[in-house]
Amino acid sequence: TKLSIVSKYEIEKATRHQLPLKPDNWFVRQFDLKRAVLEVELSRKRGKNLLVFNTHLTAFAGESDVRKRQIDEISSLLTERENEGLPWVLGGDFNLRPPGTENGRGQVIKPFFENYRAVPGYEEVNGPNSEEWYTHFPNDPKIKEPDKTIDYFFLSGKLGLGEHYVRRKDTLDISDHLPLVAEVNLSGK
Repeated sequence: TKLSIVSKYEIEKATRHQLPLKPDNWFVRQFDLKRAVLEVELSRKRGKNLLVFNTHLTAFAGESDVRKRQIDEISSLLTERENEGLPWVLGGDFNLRPPGTENGRGQVIKPFFENYRAVPGYEEVNGPNSEEWYTHFPNDPKIKEPDKTIDYFFLSGKLGLGEHYVRRKDTLDISDHLPLVAEVNLSGK
């Protein structure tokens, strides 16, 4: 899939990390989507540079464990960056419902909710106003509004979280995903 990060800050470097592929025969894998994580390092005048990650996990995994393997791969990458002391933010379409909302599949992403600051957070996606955090609007004429949360940000402990929300106004004609917006504070507060 195509991943991009647009920044008003200088991009020092960008690296594409291949994620595990769906199990299939060799021929089909050649034409299937090659899921990945894009890692971008943004320059800062003071302090350590900020790492920004973007991803889009497998949508139709069937009975395979490919999403769990993709999550494990991303987790390993984030652990490396944590050990290097670098602040980071990860965002994307995880194609996974949050823990507490769906049997089994929400458990795959649960370690991210436990180990990092999630946007939206566990309480937000499982609370009385959980529909405010729905980010996916399926291409089905019977469904008239967004119906689930599958897009997230996750933040390192070195970053603070400010205002965050799903942008609903003027976005439904652009994509089947609503934009998730978050203000991140580099001072950690």
